[in-house]
Formats: sequence, C-alpha cells, structure tokens
Amino acid sequence: MRNSTVSPGFEVSKTPYHPLEKNCSDLYWLAFLITADQDKSVRAFTSAFEGSSVSQQLASSRTRERLVEASLGAIEFDLRKSALQTLWEQDLPEMDRLPTRFWLAAPAPAELRRAMLNIAVFPRCALVLTVFEHMHVHRASRLLHVDAELVRIGQRLGAIGLTRNLAANRGWIPALAPLNPKRPGTKLGIQVSR
Repeated sequence: MRNSTVSPGFEVSKTPYHPLEKNCSDLYWLAFLITADQDKSVRAFTSAFEGSSVSQQLASSRTRERLVEASLGAIEFDLRKSALQTLWEQDLPEMDRLPTRFWLAAPAPAELRRAMLNIAVFPRCALVLTVFEHMHVHRASRLLHVDAELVRIGQRLGAIGLTRNLAANRGWIPALAPLNPKRPGTKLGIQVSR
C-alpha cells in the first residue's frame, strides 16, 4: 500500500475503495432512504444480515430484497398511515406548476437524498422501489401491502415531490412559477410505472 504525503504530518491513503465497502454503503443508503431514520435504517441493515456472515449475504442475490423488507418492516406504522393518507387524497397535484428542466439539471447525490427525504413516507417508498430499485409495480405492491394502482399513485406523487423538492432546494418558488401553457390543468400526464 502506498501513501502520498500532502503536507507535513498528514498522509492520504491511496487504497482503492473495496467493493464490499461500497456495497455495504449502497445498502445502508437504500435502508436510510426507505426509513428516513438513522436508527431504524441501522436496525434494518443489521437484521437483513442476521444468521450468516456479511460477505456471504452480500454475495446473495436476495440481499437487497431482504434489506427492503426489513426497512419497510421498521416503518410499518408510518408507512400504513401514509398509504391511507395517499388513498384518501387521491387527487394528484396539477402539473401546470412543475419546475422546468433548468431547475433540475444533474443533482448531486446529497441533493437527491435531501429531496427524497422530504417526500411523504408512502410516495417515497413507492418511488424508491419502482424507479430506483427497478422493481415491478406488482412486486412493490406485495411488499407495501397495497394494490398496484395505489403504488402507481404513490410513485407519481413521489416523482412530483422529488421534482419540486430538487427545484425548491435550488431556489425555485412554486407560487412564483408561471403556469405552463404546454401543460393544461390536467391531473398527472406522466407515465413512470412499468
């Protein structure tokens, strides 16, 4: 292992990032995006690996799925409450006040995480599972214990929330946004689900 000296007394390691560490980090962030709580995500992360070594678990194809299940179980009450709220408020926001692409260009990972954590629990989980984890809507509906149509609604609300949160973090103010004449006041015209 070779170290390079930056200034007297300070050394920076040139050790490559180990794939196992990166995988653990990615899995932890997945748990954190689902739970939005540090303690719950750590508990979900550790419970997903119970019973065998972490390296064996990381090699397993079911690791992410077990982590998702453990993370959703850690927030079960809040998730059900948010799903009911989504069901009661099925009217999707109108699309005429969404930010333009200018506000959304290439968000940094920290920006994306901050925007995701400001989305309600159920829409955030629906978005994470179906868009970021590439999970089929029907599989996500089984994990979330709701029907596929509610997952699609949550997914759309999550996508709208993410769009608005990213833009708002960059200074976009919805009340000052002009109405978009290309998007008449229709209820959601985007198709995100697969």
